[in-house]
Amino acid sequence: MKLEKLNQWLSFAANVGVLLGIVFLVLEMQQNTAAVQSATVQAITDSSADALHAVALYPDLAQLRVKGEEDYGSLSDIERFQFGYYTRARWIRMQSIFIQNELGVLQENIWSSYYRIICNDIVKAGIRDTWVLHKLVLEPEFIVVVESCIDA
Repeated sequence: MKLEKLNQWLSFAANVGVLLGIVFLVLEMQQNTAAVQSATVQAITDSSADALHAVALYPDLAQLRVKGEEDYGSLSDIERFQFGYYTRARWIRMQSIFIQNELGVLQENIWSSYYRIICNDIVKAGIRDTWVLHKLVLEPEFIVVVESCIDA
């Protein structure tokens, strides 16, 4: 009888231990998710700040961006090359943000801000003129998002 009672208490204690382990695991996962979200937002913020600083600090880049966005056809061959790489990098960065959103890492308000930036960019004549070249290297799901801005 004592052995049976001891066995019941040990089983109960083991079950409580398993339950506490599961609770601890859930809490750890929540903390890890928050850490991943924080790191992702920081990386996106840093990347965006770097791009904005580059335009602010280098007048030639700012001039190229303005000229390219307004009239891509007026750019020289070298300027078209530079503008193409600049806008490609921008689209890749926006696609990365889109993917992070699709993975559920971003809060909706952060994605909404970048979606508005995407829609604001794609309606500029020079950006639209080069879009056909850039979309060849981008994910189909992201292309649909960008082109939804054109159709809106």
